[in-house]
Amino acid sequence: MELAEPITQWMNEFSTLTEYRQSSVQLTHICSYSQYAHATMAQYPWMISHIMDALNQSQAISQMSLFEIVIHHHQWDLKTLNDTQQLALLRQVRHLGMVTILWRDMLNLQSIDTSLVEVSWLADTLILQAYEFAYAGFEARYGTPKDEHGNQELYILGMGKLGGKELNFSSDIDLIFVYPEVGEFTERRKPFEYQQFFIKVAQKLIHLLNTQTIDGQVYRVDMRLRPFGESGPLVLPFAGLENYYESQGRSWERFALLKARILNKRKASEDPNKLALANIIRPFIYRRYVDFSIIESLRDLKQKIVQEVRRRQLTNNIKLGAGGIREVEFLVQSFQLIYAGRIPALKTASIFEALRVIESETLLPSDVVNEIRTCYLVLRKTEHTLQQFANAQTQTLPDNPVQQTFLLTILQEYLNRYPELSEHLAHSSDITIVFIEAIQQCIHQHFQAFIEVDDPHDEAHTICASHQDIWHSLEIPEKPDDFVLGGHDASKIWHQLVALKTMVNKGYIGERGETVLSKLVPLFLADINALNKNHLSAIESMCSIITAIASRTAYLELIMENIAVREQLIMFGSQSSWLIEHISAYPVLLDELIHPQYLQRTPHDLHQWRDEFTSELQQILLRIEPDDEEALIHAMRQFKLAQRFRIAAADILDYLPIAQVSDKLTILAEVLTEALLRQAWQQTAVRLGEPEGFDLTNMGIGVIAYGKLGGLELSYTSDLDLVIVHECPPGVNTAGGKRQVSAQQFYIKLVQRFISLASTNTLLGDVYEIDLRLRPSGNSGLLICHIDTFANYQATEAWVWEHQSLCRARMIIGSTLLHETFETIRRTIITQPRAQNELQDKVSSMRQKMREHLGEKDKGALADIEFLTQYWCLQHAANHPNIIQYSDNLRQLAALSDANIIPNAVANTLIEAYLALRHHKHHEALKRSHLEKAPYYAKLESAVQAVWQDTFLD
Repeated sequence: MELAEPITQWMNEFSTLTEYRQSSVQLTHICSYSQYAHATMAQYPWMISHIMDALNQSQAISQMSLFEIVIHHHQWDLKTLNDTQQLALLRQVRHLGMVTILWRDMLNLQSIDTSLVEVSWLADTLILQAYEFAYAGFEARYGTPKDEHGNQELYILGMGKLGGKELNFSSDIDLIFVYPEVGEFTERRKPFEYQQFFIKVAQKLIHLLNTQTIDGQVYRVDMRLRPFGESGPLVLPFAGLENYYESQGRSWERFALLKARILNKRKASEDPNKLALANIIRPFIYRRYVDFSIIESLRDLKQKIVQEVRRRQLTNNIKLGAGGIREVEFLVQSFQLIYAGRIPALKTASIFEALRVIESETLLPSDVVNEIRTCYLVLRKTEHTLQQFANAQTQTLPDNPVQQTFLLTILQEYLNRYPELSEHLAHSSDITIVFIEAIQQCIHQHFQAFIEVDDPHDEAHTICASHQDIWHSLEIPEKPDDFVLGGHDASKIWHQLVALKTMVNKGYIGERGETVLSKLVPLFLADINALNKNHLSAIESMCSIITAIASRTAYLELIMENIAVREQLIMFGSQSSWLIEHISAYPVLLDELIHPQYLQRTPHDLHQWRDEFTSELQQILLRIEPDDEEALIHAMRQFKLAQRFRIAAADILDYLPIAQVSDKLTILAEVLTEALLRQAWQQTAVRLGEPEGFDLTNMGIGVIAYGKLGGLELSYTSDLDLVIVHECPPGVNTAGGKRQVSAQQFYIKLVQRFISLASTNTLLGDVYEIDLRLRPSGNSGLLICHIDTFANYQATEAWVWEHQSLCRARMIIGSTLLHETFETIRRTIITQPRAQNELQDKVSSMRQKMREHLGEKDKGALADIEFLTQYWCLQHAANHPNIIQYSDNLRQLAALSDANIIPNAVANTLIEAYLALRHHKHHEALKRSHLEKAPYYAKLESAVQAVWQDTFLD
């Protein structure tokens, strides 16, 4: 491999020095094998001499020395680092430490068990330094959480190989975060709970480790081993952790916690909380008696791994394959769980210490233990070497001959210490893979002898005819084509259910969840058959929802106990994949199915709908503290999801005509827009005060809705086209805030805050995407301007297309005076006399530009109808001002017909086409099943195109 210029430059400078001459040769060798080492030293050539010094002294660089080296190089102060510097420091320390370990490994200067400990120690140091950065930052901001023992810490449980001090070279890290006691910072204006504090610390810690920067990443952080998995809180108090393991802890979690280690520095003898945490975990892991029941759990775990290997078609995998690293871990952990009640020495996170105790207590013959230990070390050395090639988390043997040669070269010297194993090396030219296969076969024999794994092809696993047996007998069916559901879709349905079962097997749903699920799935299958719905789409929907809520037992029970809920889900699954996707993404929507309001037909009354939306939202917001910004916005997002879901469900059931669907969606958007604006006002006023003469009851703001919102034609996926104006006189400043600014500055900050509140994506999505590009001067204009400025722009600078947009505009928020002023401006602009030929040319040219810009997205006649309507309004409003009384296309078309501007037949054709095509677009957005563009729609589009031809081309 050709060395990078910085490395070559270093070699030229140092190769003449005796102490570096041999190291220069080694450097070339290391870089020729490891892409990671080559890239790291090319990026940070200043690290090379420090690594050489450590190697020449025949010792690893201590963890603290690593930090000192990097800090000294950059001339930083550890106590004053900003976020960017903290990220860089942690990553560069990791690179320096890892390349040093890699160098010693590849030259076989240290044993693999030593390397594993060094990698783990380095991880400990990096994690704890990141924790100190995170804790110190939030401690300075919020204070120090206290308990009876003094200052509380966030306790970090290192899981898996990190907990056992056996971390891979390139591994993610599994962590669990807990803290001692609930409490709150009472000295603050608003109480702030300790859990919120520790969540922020944990999030910052993950950010410092997990974020990808120019310096790379420290570790991929995996939090899925925490109680309740991904759906659980990021941080729990000790009491919550204890309650979870007592009531819901599963067998696989006992295996996982075997290797748990508290990473915090203080010893348990000096830290009562650390001792208390250990006393919570140990009783769950270890029984007080010899516990052979764990063998059955081990068989289940192993069977799931076998299925996963088969599903992913993993070959030459030294971790998950038969006789791989995982089998050694399971074997040792089983002895620990079975006998630790009688042999306390087995209560260790270290696999090597556990093997020593197994041998000393003669739980296995000494020669078997030695063989297992030797084979395990060879596999770990192989895994380490594979990952050192490109710093990638791989356990698959290479099929590239060059990489195989490199691997064997590194392993050869290591294997010389095990002559009893080396006899396998002469059997094939593909000697690396053959040798490793022999190692794995040796492990697998010992593993099978211990747990006696059942044959997965045994007749007990074949699928039975009943729905109950389908789920329980799903793993390895003999003939998926004989599956009882779905006819010609049988194989597809079977694969769906297998994928669901695999997910559940891999998931963390608790024994209670497994019990519920074993009853729920057969109920679902029976309901699908009974309702005679599309089996495949219904089962796909069922699998999607169960996958989303598998770890939330309460939701599983809700569905199991309510046949009406299941029937609605099956119906939705056969009608609209959009509804199913939304329920899967936001399981909170399942609550809507218990008392389905969308099943009630309501009168078409916009004022009533507005009052109902407003009242319901106010009741929700009244239950939240006014200054709890996060909870308020979360509530608004949840409110929008629920209301939109109700509208969509009623739409699918044909309870709402298309015009009423758009009306309801429009009213919902108006109510939420006003609520967001009021929230933005309150938050902005806290900092800047309020413009003199204006307050929350009279904000002096006018919100003008354009496009679909302005035309009361909103769809499920529409953003909001808005222009925001104010009526505050010039020269007014704010008062009552932390600082004084001009009213114009206040209003700009207000709009920025409003956009942020509406558009920021959270776990529940955003409220609305806000588009302000129709404001005066577009993106180059101010976010908000005075109403007089808006009027002047429309009169002197606006383009014809902006006047077209004004036809569909209306003010949705504002004082009576602002409403009247805007209506005067709108009417004045639209009713200006216009030359017909010039207007025709400009409108048709703009439409053509849209077609060219949007391409396939612009197919269809909806936009043509809108342009036709706007053209006729601009052309004839001077003589017939009543045609623009309303802002929606349908009533404008009716008014154009009443004024004899267009024939009644043309108006009816366009109205029919507009309603039908909008209905089709709505159901496209809902991903309605079996939705096809029937000849009826093509006929309507042809009719619209004929009107367009007559108007603009003839």
